[in-house]
Amino acid sequence: MKNLFVFGISFLAVAGMTSLALAANATPTPGSSTVSNAGAVSHNINFRFRQDMMQVQKDLHTGKLTQAQATSLQGQIKAIRKQELADYKTNGNKQLTAAQTSSLEQSLGQIEMQI
Repeated sequence: MKNLFVFGISFLAVAGMTSLALAANATPTPGSSTVSNAGAVSHNINFRFRQDMMQVQKDLHTGKLTQAQATSLQGQIKAIRKQELADYKTNGNKQLTAAQTSSLEQSLGQIEMQI
């Protein structure tokens, strides 16, 4: 019984130290985060693309948009997405400039007002 107790305490101690070590490694320090602000901006833009396309589909199915309107809006969203990809390719570093991001967000905002 004493051996089982010692084994249990040892196991909990090792498990606790392991979890602390993992938590220490997972905590980013300022300036060394693995997720950059550019990644967050890119995620936000991609999220808006998906949301806009889903909203167009939803509005088409509920009758708020005609097929022609939905097709037009989807074409505009796809054109903005192509511009985003062209901007990435132009930069060559997988990041958008602030001006490119602003332009994409403004274009998406105009689409969202039409939906």
